[in-house]
Amino acid sequence: MEEIKHIIITKADCRTCSPDPNFRSLFAAIDIGRRELILNLQGIWHPYPTRTSIQVGSNHLESEAGACINHSCKPNAEVLCVIYSMDPRDKPHFVPESAFAQSATRRPVLVSNQEILKGEEITFDYNKTEDILANPFICNCCGKEIKGKNYG
Repeated sequence: MEEIKHIIITKADCRTCSPDPNFRSLFAAIDIGRRELILNLQGIWHPYPTRTSIQVGSNHLESEAGACINHSCKPNAEVLCVIYSMDPRDKPHFVPESAFAQSATRRPVLVSNQEILKGEEITFDYNKTEDILANPFICNCCGKEIKGKNYG
């Protein structure tokens, strides 16, 4: 199970992604500062995308909590990878997965890219991580088809 930081998973209204009340969403349980770790993403890796996977490098992570993070064209979080210093007094560094060599082990995390207030839905932009979405959809916030970064 993922280490969950500062979040509530709920079936409450998914305001940005879908009107379907059965989809789960992530909401901030407390105020979250900018560039703060929200969630260590862990789960099962696949070589192909699914409706709920998150692409990291060329693989796709099926993560229980990650599956609940909805899309927004104006997200308040992003999927990055974490690098820890050898000195435990140092803060971790959050970097794009493209900074890693193809053979390197990646530790994906969800990091806030702005302040997030308690009760706000936590979202990221699927077009920034996914080459091709397994299930493209029309975005509720902008009306555009979200289908992955390979489609511009």
